[in-house]
Amino acid sequence: MLLVFWNVDTGCAFKGKITVMDIQTKQFWQSDPVWQCYPDEQGRNKS
Repeated sequence: MLLVFWNVDTGCAFKGKITVMDIQTKQFWQSDPVWQCYPDEQGRNKS
């Protein structure tokens, strides 16, 4: 079974969520806020 996903640019920057979509079913998943995935990284949003 071939799975095809799109990385949907939702403008998450560093404080938002990453979104991926299964293009066949249009089902999507979102990550936790990106800063929670990388707690020691300041990112470009310093405040």
